[in-house]
Amino acid sequence: MTEGLIGEQISRYRRAAGLTQEELGRAVGVSTQAVSRWECGGTPDVSLLPAIADRLGVSIDSLFGREGGECADMERQLINWLREAPVETRLNRLCRLLHRSLANMTMEENAMTGSFAPCLPDPDISYAPSESTDAEKGWVGVIKQSEDGISLGVSSADLCFFCLFPEPPEGFAAHIGSMERHRQVFAALSLPHSLELLALFYSRDRHHFFIPSSAAKLLGIGVPEAERSLAAMAEVSLLNRRTLELEDGPADLYSVHDNGGFIPLLYTARWFASPDDLWGFGWVDRERPILARPGEKKEEIKDEKK
Repeated sequence: MTEGLIGEQISRYRRAAGLTQEELGRAVGVSTQAVSRWECGGTPDVSLLPAIADRLGVSIDSLFGREGGECADMERQLINWLREAPVETRLNRLCRLLHRSLANMTMEENAMTGSFAPCLPDPDISYAPSESTDAEKGWVGVIKQSEDGISLGVSSADLCFFCLFPEPPEGFAAHIGSMERHRQVFAALSLPHSLELLALFYSRDRHHFFIPSSAAKLLGIGVPEAERSLAAMAEVSLLNRRTLELEDGPADLYSVHDNGGFIPLLYTARWFASPDDLWGFGWVDRERPILARPGEKKEEIKDEKK
């Protein structure tokens, strides 16, 4: 009786977790046929029960049909779920999970409040990034602004990215940093050919060095323009600069300062400034301004409106 029950429970929890017999077998180190035998009335080796329960997200008790068997350690379950995927696909898999989670939570919230629940784009449809204003070739974005923060991203067969900004207790404004420093960064990027120079650096190995004349030659621009833009970007740490002593005098060498922000910067710029190339689904459930005064509460905003 117990043997058949364990097999039934494994089958039930496996299906609920969206796993195939092959995926469960691989996770616990057995063949697909072994999992099939369990579900047809066989019994797994007792030493495998902890691994089976962990992968299914339940307790060992639940495999015997006892109440209260669901596992509360969701962090461990998520890690196990990601480990199943090939290394090169894990980040994409996590990104798509975040998109689905946001969509499901939002639809549940809207259902509770009677608000309109948007129909989200099909993540399996191809929406290739393009400079065209044709909506069928643009980004299909999803954005949500609520009292607890901001989330936005794109999820399609071609491209998936997700940005999540939970609002800290003291508000976003407290962590933005110096506006003067930001102004210096934007000023450096606005110089002629600065973005093209950065793209050139990021097209090479991070340890690759350029002198201004070589970078200018590759881009087909004047050396003085290249020198000015490179120096300005080095001043705000977008590039690294070193000086090399040569026989005819010192020469500046530049390399990329790769802090991981270049692609997010360009993606955000496209999102922010290319409305004709971005269409999608957005909803706002927030009354406070995004840059509300530190410590300002939702109730205070309501009082000001009265």
